[in-house]
Amino acid sequence: MKKIRKNISKVNDYYDGKRPSAHFKASCNCIGREHDQHIFLEIEPDMHNMLTSTFYYECVISSYYTNFWKRIKTAVRILFGSHVATEGEFLFDEEGLKDYIDTLDEARKKLIELRDKKNEEK
Repeated sequence: MKKIRKNISKVNDYYDGKRPSAHFKASCNCIGREHDQHIFLEIEPDMHNMLTSTFYYECVISSYYTNFWKRIKTAVRILFGSHVATEGEFLFDEEGLKDYIDTLDEARKKLIELRDKKNEEK
């Protein structure tokens, strides 16, 4: 992993001749590792070469669930087919937000350039 900006590291680039992608890791300003985001930008050839973005981060169940009965209710929802929605936060300072936006924009431009170059070769 290569740190490219204050709170952003590039995990890898991948291009197999068909689907270019970029994978980044962004760190929350709270310094908690459970808030790190993994960001994937990809050109999807099966979806008319659309640029897609996917954001993953670990959702931590907060102290709200320390109430025993709420925990049981949540477990029952999971076991019997429903889902549990959680929320998380990702903190930026001003510089971190600018770096995040700039990184995504640069990766977007690079992937679109690769897609267009491939389309010209056809």
